[in-house]
Amino acid sequence: MALNRYVLLVTSLAIAISILAQVVLKVPYKKYEDMDIGPLNLPSPPPLVGPFAPNSLLRHHVRRIGDGLIPMPEDMAAIADASGSLFLYAACQDGWIKRVDPSSGEVEDWVHIGEGARPLGVAAGLHGELIVCEPNLVSH
Repeated sequence: MALNRYVLLVTSLAIAISILAQVVLKVPYKKYEDMDIGPLNLPSPPPLVGPFAPNSLLRHHVRRIGDGLIPMPEDMAAIADASGSLFLYAACQDGWIKRVDPSSGEVEDWVHIGEGARPLGVAAGLHGELIVCEPNLVSH
C-alpha cells in the first residue's frame, strides 16, 4: 500500500514540476500541428549475400509438422519419454498443451490447462517433466 502512495506522490510531483516549468520558464507547449513531420528516410537494406543470403539448405531439408493444428503457439519444448522417443510440446493460445510426434507429424491435444487459461511458456525439467508457465492460475 505504501508503494502505491509513493508512486502516486512521485507521479503527481513530476506532473506538477512539468507544468510549473512550462509556466515559469515560458516554455511553449508544442502542439501536434506545429511539428514538422516528413517522410522517414531509412538506409537501403544490405544485399542478400554472405550472412544475409537465403538459406537454401533449410528449404530442402526441413518439413513442416503440425501445420494448422497448433493454434498460435507461445513456446515449445522437446522432451524424450521413458522409451527414448522424442516429443515436442507446444503451449497454445487456446489453453491446450499440444504434444507433437516429430517422426510421424501426429499432433494430439495433450493437456487442457483450463478455461480462459493461456500457457505462456513450457520448458523441460531435469527429470523429463514438462514445466508450464501460466500466469492466471495459482496452485497452493
